[in-house]
Amino acid sequence: MKEESAKVLELKIIDEVAKQYKKETGKALEVRVCIAGLTDMYLQAFGATVFVDAYHVLALDIEKFIKQAFKTAKNFKIKVIALDEISLGLTDMIQFSDADIISALTVASFQSC
Repeated sequence: MKEESAKVLELKIIDEVAKQYKKETGKALEVRVCIAGLTDMYLQAFGATVFVDAYHVLALDIEKFIKQAFKTAKNFKIKVIALDEISLGLTDMIQFSDADIISALTVASFQSC
């Protein structure tokens, strides 16, 4: 995925509202952003079959969404970005090792900070 294509569309709308808020109050709106987790996206695409390389590519894509979120935030401040990983702990379909999951989540989030 190209980084410029990894957009959280809702943030454009928030940016417009935040611009007006900033104009009226002089303060930047503080926002929490939630992005779909790579494990959930992987399970939807591949099911329980383990392809560590594909999991890693999804992690890189999530990182691009996070980077683009910060680029979109011209008139507001992102306080928190949460990866919505509902499947972790709720499904027995996950066949990745703990090390694979930790590595992928680190790729998705750590480099963006």
